[in-house]
Amino acid sequence: MEKANKCTGCFACADVCPKHCISAAITDEGFHAPVVDSSLCIHCGRCDQACKMASSVGSNRIGQIFACQNLDESKLTRSSSGGIFVELAMHIIGNGGAVFGAAADQKLGIAHCMATDEESLSPLLGSKYVQSATIGIYRQVAEQLKKGRKVLFAGTPCQVAALYAVLGNKTENLYTVDFVCHGVPSPGVWKQYCFWLEKKFDKKLASVRFREKRPFGWTHFALAFSDDTQQPVFCEENQKNLFMQLFQQNKLLRASCYHCAHKKLAKHSDLTIADYWEGERFFPETAEQGISAVLVNSDKGKELFEEIRGNVLAKETTLKEFATVNRSLLFPAIRPFKRREILRTLMLNGFGDYAKDYLYAGRFEGFLARICRAIQKIGVMIILRKSGRN
Repeated sequence: MEKANKCTGCFACADVCPKHCISAAITDEGFHAPVVDSSLCIHCGRCDQACKMASSVGSNRIGQIFACQNLDESKLTRSSSGGIFVELAMHIIGNGGAVFGAAADQKLGIAHCMATDEESLSPLLGSKYVQSATIGIYRQVAEQLKKGRKVLFAGTPCQVAALYAVLGNKTENLYTVDFVCHGVPSPGVWKQYCFWLEKKFDKKLASVRFREKRPFGWTHFALAFSDDTQQPVFCEENQKNLFMQLFQQNKLLRASCYHCAHKKLAKHSDLTIADYWEGERFFPETAEQGISAVLVNSDKGKELFEEIRGNVLAKETTLKEFATVNRSLLFPAIRPFKRREILRTLMLNGFGDYAKDYLYAGRFEGFLARICRAIQKIGVMIILRKSGRN
């Protein structure tokens, strides 16, 4: 299996293990990492094989790209951006299928789970800015496919790649959706942040919305918490929120995110969804309610998107237009100098106001980050030109 700094935490290794001898441990940075029980291991090599496949480049290629917005205002309001995933999911469920995605539990831990109706789908909606736990989930997908059900799996690009590594060629009724991923924050640091808020407000947090559009709108979304009676406890605009600022400054991400193998035009997924930032020109009157980008990567993806197209506004755009406003499609996050120190300190000492000190980079680091962003902007044009998509 991959070394610690390359491991994505996808846990394909655990789900292919015939002896179930791989479990999860929490690192000093707060991430889940695979641990092998050597007393049970038979050295079959299936974990290594799955790991290599999950780290490989996909065979699908980005085709058509659309700026989209759900026609149903209620679905649009409770979605993170343009309300596309809910339509894809409801279509699969409406045809007797199952949907897999990330959800928060009552302790605000994030894990993948299955939905088969509208009620169980609700927790899967919306972005989660924490790496989700996936041990056992790929096996569950395989079980549903064996029953002949259609399955929609949504996850990070590395989780989608992991699913295919586990399933092999048994994917006839499988549809996959990934998203343009900025990187996954530490689950351990997230728990420390939640503990800190509970102490600060003397309330038990029971639910969270990472992308609450009210009252600030889509472009200035808020991180919002409620208690077990669904009464609001805390709501703060993302640009002012300490956890979100540290995330957006790349300081809470998994080590593998800084050299992600999936920042390419080749994809494993059938569809890729994302925010379409600076896409106001497509839907000027309703832009602040959210706009999604939909990248069609395969014939199966095209088929699924066409099934829901009547429920959304969709305007075709180009790869060049989209990639220039969302460079995370092609480039990984830039690693801050003190990332490891920050994560270890937050895990060891807990979250607190002192974390504000980590928001400020030194002049040299800030200068390098600006240089890297400028290089990425030029790099987008070079990559698209070489691929013939400029």
